[in-house]
Amino acid sequence: MIQQYERPFTPLDETNGTTTGLAGLDLVLNGFQNSEFIVVAARPSMGKTDTLNHFALSAGWNGHLPIIFIDYLQIIRPDGNPANQTQAIGQISADLKNMAKEFSCPVVVLSQLSRAVEQRQDKRPLMSDLRDSGNSEQDADVVAFLYRADYYHKESIPADELEIDIAKHRNGPTGKVVVTYIKETGKLQDMGSMGRQRSGNG
Repeated sequence: MIQQYERPFTPLDETNGTTTGLAGLDLVLNGFQNSEFIVVAARPSMGKTDTLNHFALSAGWNGHLPIIFIDYLQIIRPDGNPANQTQAIGQISADLKNMAKEFSCPVVVLSQLSRAVEQRQDKRPLMSDLRDSGNSEQDADVVAFLYRADYYHKESIPADELEIDIAKHRNGPTGKVVVTYIKETGKLQDMGSMGRQRSGNG
């Protein structure tokens, strides 16, 4: 009993998930986990598709399969005749969540955000900006927002930074990771050795 008490603390040996290809982001998420529904959301021109392509290539290069990537949530057609767009997206969101559980793999989905973002002085997305996306805010295990300061402030220096804000993480911490995003080539990479990271509570 005394030996157990005096033994130095060591973190639990959790199984790493599918790598995101970004060390700072993997540190927050421990990779994409099986059975998780992950929503990556942003306004247009933030780099959503390039980000998804980066995740997909990284998963393939590292042999982390199966994993499902969808570009994007709002263009999927639901079954039946939902009464409105919000209800339709809610049905699709629930189906994707069930898919992640059924196939025991991560499901990573891009999503658009409401125009309310553009009406604020600070254009960084908030969870409330997902409300037009049905129940995806509630269904998602992880919600990541993308933000580029140089899109709104042309004089921003440096102009090649992409902020990835983990606003929701059902099974772990939240936090922001800043990575390098080269728009001309669509490439994402860590800034420095691990990216610039600011963590929060889950």
